[in-house]
Amino acid sequence: MVFSVPLHDIPETRQLAVLKNGHIEWLGRPEFHDSRLGGAKSAPTFWYHSIHDITSRVKEAGFSDVQLEEVMIASAQAAPSLVVHAIK
Repeated sequence: MVFSVPLHDIPETRQLAVLKNGHIEWLGRPEFHDSRLGGAKSAPTFWYHSIHDITSRVKEAGFSDVQLEEVMIASAQAAPSLVVHAIK
C-alpha cells in the first residue's frame, strides 16, 4: 500500500474529531482544510498525523514493512513529498 497524508513534526499523532451517529464531534477547536471538490476550508480535519509515529501506527494495523519514502508526485513540485509505503 502507498498513501500520503499531511505529516506534522509533532511528538505523536493527535485526533481532532470523531464521527458519532453521522455527526462530527470536535475534540477541540474545529479545523478544516481545502478540498478540490468542496473548495477552500470545506473538509473537516480529523487527525494531525505525526512524522514520528506514522510508521509504528501503520505496523500496528497489521503491516510488516513500513517506510517513509520521498517521491515526486508532480513535475511542478519544488521538493519531493513523503509517502508511506507499507507491505502486508
